[in-house]
Amino acid sequence: SFLSSSNKGLPKPPRLLKGAETFMVETVQCKPIEVHVGERGLERAVKHLKRKMATEGILRELKRRGLIRCHGMSSKTVEGGLRVVREMDVVMATCNLDYNAELPVLEAAAAQGKGVLIKKGLMSGHVTGQAGVRDSFAHVFSQPGVSSMIVGTINPAHLRDNVRLLEQV
Repeated sequence: SFLSSSNKGLPKPPRLLKGAETFMVETVQCKPIEVHVGERGLERAVKHLKRKMATEGILRELKRRGLIRCHGMSSKTVEGGLRVVREMDVVMATCNLDYNAELPVLEAAAAQGKGVLIKKGLMSGHVTGQAGVRDSFAHVFSQPGVSSMIVGTINPAHLRDNVRLLEQV
């Protein structure tokens, strides 16, 4: 089979594309696998690292076969983000009015022509008022390499308001 049983959680390409009305997925983003050496010890940490490496290999293979255009991963640290920039096509990083520690990741991605997807740009819903949302959009989209931001919404009117505010920046 295309994917072995050790690669749980990853869809086989036909299922990945079924109903998508396309022969290619634009981008596949993965969450990082956190590895903690604690109560369960080093053996569990090694198991998680092997799973993460297998996932990255599968994404590279899907790209090689032309089933996905690019692949990336969410980062939680500057070091992790820089690794994603080196080895993948798109990095998901945190940037907002209160947190800019990952700017080196954005700069590295811009310098290498890699995609940047921002998470928590509206501080997980804690931005207040339309001016705060507009200022957040202006800040995030003024950063190097940023092309997209994940934005949650509560209803269609809320989404339209956010689009209107984004168009103002």
